[in-house]
Amino acid sequence: MLNCPLELMIISASIAIVHGFVLNGESPCPAPAPCQCDRSIHCERRHLISVPTAVTTSTGVTDSENVFYALYLSGNNISRIPKDAFKRYQVSRIDLSHNPVSLLDPEVFTGLEEILLELDLENTSVVLLPDSVRRLHRLRRLNIRNNSLKHLPSNIMAGIGGSLISTTRGGSIEATVSRLMRNEKWLEVLGSIRSKRWRQAETSLKPRNTK
Repeated sequence: MLNCPLELMIISASIAIVHGFVLNGESPCPAPAPCQCDRSIHCERRHLISVPTAVTTSTGVTDSENVFYALYLSGNNISRIPKDAFKRYQVSRIDLSHNPVSLLDPEVFTGLEEILLELDLENTSVVLLPDSVRRLHRLRRLNIRNNSLKHLPSNIMAGIGGSLISTTRGGSIEATVSRLMRNEKWLEVLGSIRSKRWRQAETSLKPRNTK
């Protein structure tokens, strides 16, 4: 028999974790076990081969009213991401880094245009950014370091250039810096860029002191 309220609290918390519930506010976690939630959805390093399908409630309706900070999927074995993979996830950051992702459906980020602020594709096998990226007009940070991208499509980068604060890049990607600029905003580049051409272009695009 349990006499201590603290013991009951610990057991309740453990059950909540096992069933994938958020401990803060007792809201259901949209991702099933083995993922866990707090203010973010943690599915990193779970040996997943696909993005978990969002859990539905007992009424059959997905609990998409709760907005979480991030969906962490790094360090899994995800290679393909279909169109509706993120449809029911309300998050401002998606981390797909360190996955063998080679195929992203062109419409994979549709529905996240108003909320997605950060996208991490570091150390993936992505060869082309999906077309839906260009509609992420609130995207502020894009990490595309160390992947299979050969170039940055100008139409996609033009679509998000007005909101970007930083893009982390590297590897063999070559692109004109002006393609990443919009509304005369200065883009802070954090990647490991060693190209002399890039450094010259970067210098020429810095806002000049008009005083």
